[in-house]
Amino acid sequence: MPAGFGIGRQKAIQVPWWIVQEPVAGDRQPGPHIHVDYLYVGLIDVGCPVTRTGPRPVFRWVGVDDLPGLDLLDGTRLLATDILDRAAAGHLVPRPARSGRRDEPDPGRRPASRP
Repeated sequence: MPAGFGIGRQKAIQVPWWIVQEPVAGDRQPGPHIHVDYLYVGLIDVGCPVTRTGPRPVFRWVGVDDLPGLDLLDGTRLLATDILDRAAAGHLVPRPARSGRRDEPDPGRRPASRP
């Protein structure tokens, strides 16, 4: 985002890694509808606890070896495996957030190509 954007009522947010739309039967909505998930990826390069305390974690860090034991939908497991495989192959590189701008250069690193 250009410098100065977000002053006042405007707010820039991070772009999701994927946006998934899935037709579903009625659940909390009456009748069939489209369910939309905004999927974000967070990477760390240091140890981090796997779980949080509290009634419902907002998120938790997991590794590829944790996936078989988690209660996940098949599609979620497939997406998580893909992301973790990309990270293990060096295609996703964590770096400290500074300004939060996606176009901020990362000294010494070339952007990873995405297949």
